Amino acid sequence: MPIKPRPTHTTHRATPAAALLAAAAGISGCAATASVEPAPQAHDPACADMMLQLPENLGESQQRPTDSQGTSAWGEPSDVVLRCGVEPIGATDEPCQRIDGVDWVFIEQEDYYQAVTFGREPAVEVLLGLGAVSSATAMPALSPAVAEIEQTSECLDYEQTLDGEGVEAEPAPPAE
Repeated sequence: MPIKPRPTHTTHRATPAAALLAAAAGISGCAATASVEPAPQAHDPACADMMLQLPENLGESQQRPTDSQGTSAWGEPSDVVLRCGVEPIGATDEPCQRIDGVDWVFIEQEDYYQAVTFGREPAVEVLLGLGAVSSATAMPALSPAVAEIEQTSECLDYEQTLDGEGVEAEPAPPAE
């Protein structure tokens, strides 16, 4: 099922949820260009390098041009939308999964799944329409390109947080 945006007024600044939905909006009719809201850090050079590595196809959905920097879309209407330069996600209770060397935090929304990289800046966001291209197809295909962005931290699993493994302790204050 393609991602269907809610109508928004152009005179108002979009809320984060509306911006995510608007990011998936394709121009109606026969136009092949997808209208995607750029992320705040879409101009980051790391985004440009990563964008050049993206696959042309995700499953049976073909990549198509978008009207903004640091974005890509597959399928018509958009089954999958990628935005580079989104706000990095911090500590979260949402599930995190490492796929081909990239940590992705998955957040289920009402009409789509949202996946955001963890431990990479600029962060990358992928919106997957429910019933469209599966995450099992899309994420392994996108991860090699996203891996071009330097990883600075990684997700910890439940046992690591309990055992303290992988958690760096705060340095002790200097002795007086």
